[in-house]
Amino acid sequence: MDETIDPRTPDWNSREVLEELAGKKIVFRNGWETQSTFLLLTYKPETDYGNTARSYLKHTLSVEAEKAHHGHADENAISTFTHNGSLLLHDGGYREKLPNGKYRADYYHNRLIVRNGLLREKESAFEFLKTDGHYAPTQTSLIDFRTFRDVEFSRTRVTDHATGYQHDRILVHLKSDDTFVIIDAVTFLREGPFTLSNLYFTHEILSSAPGYFDTRLGPMRGYTPQPNHTALLIVQPEQDHCWRGSETVRRYYQDEILLHQSTSGHGKPGTWKILYSVLLPHPVEQSADSLAPAVTLPTVSRFPRAAGLALNLNGRNITLGAKIDLDDDILWQDVRPRYSWDSGRTQYGPLETDAHFVYTCEKDGRLNYAWTEATRLNYAEKTVFQAPEGTFPLQYAGEPVRPAVSRWRAWEDHDIQL
Repeated sequence: MDETIDPRTPDWNSREVLEELAGKKIVFRNGWETQSTFLLLTYKPETDYGNTARSYLKHTLSVEAEKAHHGHADENAISTFTHNGSLLLHDGGYREKLPNGKYRADYYHNRLIVRNGLLREKESAFEFLKTDGHYAPTQTSLIDFRTFRDVEFSRTRVTDHATGYQHDRILVHLKSDDTFVIIDAVTFLREGPFTLSNLYFTHEILSSAPGYFDTRLGPMRGYTPQPNHTALLIVQPEQDHCWRGSETVRRYYQDEILLHQSTSGHGKPGTWKILYSVLLPHPVEQSADSLAPAVTLPTVSRFPRAAGLALNLNGRNITLGAKIDLDDDILWQDVRPRYSWDSGRTQYGPLETDAHFVYTCEKDGRLNYAWTEATRLNYAEKTVFQAPEGTFPLQYAGEPVRPAVSRWRAWEDHDIQL
């Protein structure tokens, strides 16, 4: 450590940690103070580099319960979430006794778990998901990360060939509300019975009703909550063939409560299952019943190849949309661009776009929006963005020069009169 360097508070907020090859973590934050909002998403697998060091660890130390760089099975997991000085979600811990390392297993993390086989609604989700704790290798990648003025989002992917699925976690931060929206999309790599369970862990359920749990963390090793500290409302809109449950489990050296939303059924290659979570921090005296109805599911024309979610927060009508199958709009013809407005246009409630990700916020007839990978955005039947047409030479099929519209990488605009 160089003590001659003057420590300074960084001037950046949300960003990738290091870069995708080594870090494979994304930090969402709005500042560096104790009261600031901070959420850590990790998607790091064991990786395929450092073979000699990994082999040495595996054959010298008891590391079956973890990746061979002391990593947890926390791909696409929320490791930490803090807001207003309160801890809202936390990691599972390390180990409680030797040689046990189970707190590093996947089913002790705030993440989506996929298992072969069928979980019955009246069975214990924890017992069904539990394994011997050995780490199961996966592959992960960053699909996108972008920050705009009002919103920021990440999309990270986990591929598990042994179990037979691919999981994209789309995490959206609504900055002015410090609310996080999570869209979990799973597609199957082979046919068979599958169970999906979306897990969160807490200490206390303040209230619950169809579609939500209102939660709060208490004291634990290294953390003492403030009086009347912040609660976390976890809204999971009800869907057909999904159910929610809770049970007490041993985690982080004490009893905690496992919350899960689960679904079981017969998966086929190319089909998708979508689960939603909205994380709403709020003062503990504020009723969850007054907040939960703000979250609804809009009509989506291409569901489940696209998915969306709507929120009414402080009089603002927010609509979020994501193209789940990113190849859904690819044209059959061998032309460039290999997409068009008609092949990708998707309706999400009041908006229509071919974007891969879209955010709109409407209040009092004024609109803010942000999107990635789009040619057009319509809102309430009004075109608010249209990319210009260009010419594309050197075509493989048809005329040698083709007029078409190409996607813009990202765009945002504010205070548009509707």
